[in-house]
Amino acid sequence: VPDRASARAARGWLVLFAGPLILLAGLLLVIPLLVLSVESLREGSSILDSGETVSQWSLSNYGEVFTNRGYRRALVHSVLLSLGVATVSTAMCVPPALLFVRHEFRGKRVMRALFTIPMSFSGIVVGFLMVIMIGRIGFIPQMTERMFGTPLLSGLSYNFAGLALAYLYFEIPRALLTL
Repeated sequence: VPDRASARAARGWLVLFAGPLILLAGLLLVIPLLVLSVESLREGSSILDSGETVSQWSLSNYGEVFTNRGYRRALVHSVLLSLGVATVSTAMCVPPALLFVRHEFRGKRVMRALFTIPMSFSGIVVGFLMVIMIGRIGFIPQMTERMFGTPLLSGLSYNFAGLALAYLYFEIPRALLTL
């Protein structure tokens, strides 16, 4: 039957082209995650550890997240940041999302396309953008110093509020197009 033969040939091509991709994904994603998971269960393990000493299996590294003040503080800040950004971006994006869904208007496709542009940037690019725009000698502080004599928002990108702003920039297009 010719349909079976063509289906078999298509599967052969799929395996030929997908095989290297699956192998690459395994090498670059799965193996490092497995090594990280195993090392996280070794008591006192470290990236800088020479590996000469054999340590016991333990969950103590995970317990340290809650007992060490610095780790606990970082965890709390991460949770607060993610909850705050998710809440604010959802609240900001519901009205425009309803507009996109319920109404037809001129330029709608262009606006949707413009909202996808920030989604093409990685988090690192967004971080650099924030440093360039609101860092200590960023664009906005320099312009406001020339205009008003004082550098407004100088260094904002280096604190919690700047991090929240960067995450909002990163999250708003995703929330808008998902809602």
